Amino acid sequence: MEQLEIQVPYSFIHERTRLSWAEVQYGITERILRPQDVLEVAKDELDQEEDNQLILHLASSSRDEPVLERVTQLAAAEPRQDLRAIQRKWAFLVLAWVLEHRDRYSDPLDIAEKVYADLDYPDQVAPFIRYMPSDELDLGSKELNEQRLFQKWADYVKAEAAVHSRPSSP
Repeated sequence: MEQLEIQVPYSFIHERTRLSWAEVQYGITERILRPQDVLEVAKDELDQEEDNQLILHLASSSRDEPVLERVTQLAAAEPRQDLRAIQRKWAFLVLAWVLEHRDRYSDPLDIAEKVYADLDYPDQVAPFIRYMPSDELDLGSKELNEQRLFQKWADYVKAEAAVHSRPSSP
């Protein structure tokens, strides 16, 4: 993402969703996912698909080995995913991370605005963007308006979590 330098730890992602290799590739190229986290993704995938040599090779790589080429090969072998769907999932993951850790950021709503712009203005994010029109805002104080925006943000995260939830293990 152009405007942000936020990396979401794979442990956080793993609790919420499963990533396709195209999503992993996007996460690495946009610097949202650390390349060394790909080893953990590969180890998770080995539980599902034990005979894929590329995944096995990734899972057994050292943390400083380049991984993007192998991830690109794995992504190419998957059914093609729509870029908007990939961006939607990453918007959810980044915004869930920032919301949960908002005390680390001086202006978390500004971060939401940057994610909104970087990911080509997804409709799902618009309700908690400060500069977007809303019937409920501007009726009270700045603090009340921000509380409403954070509530809308929390509602978004809850709704997107249901869309992107990790499949249950058999």
